[in-house]
Amino acid sequence: MEDVRHAVSSLGRLPLPELRRPGPGRAFLLRALRALTGASNAAIARFAGVSPQTAGRAPSSLDPTVLRVATVCRDPRFRALDTTDIRQRWPRLAGRA
Repeated sequence: MEDVRHAVSSLGRLPLPELRRPGPGRAFLLRALRALTGASNAAIARFAGVSPQTAGRAPSSLDPTVLRVATVCRDPRFRALDTTDIRQRWPRLAGRA
C-alpha cells in the first residue's frame, strides 16, 4: 500500500500529509488502494486514516487515473513529495541555514 501512496503523491503532485486530509487527494488515494490492492476496507481505512465506511464508499474501478498509478508503482523515477526539512534527511546539511 505504501507504493500506491507514493505513486499517488507523485502523480497528483501532493505532499504525503495532504493525502490524509479530506479532499480530492485522499479520494484519489482511496480509489487507487481499493482498485490496486487486495486489502480489506478495514485495512485501507487504517492505512489512510479514515473510517471503514469511507474506505468502502470509494470506487474500486480501474479508471485511467488509477491505471496510471499502477504503471508508476515501484518506479524510482516517481517519488513521493516529502515535506520534511532536507536537513533532517541529510544530516551533513544540518549546520546550514
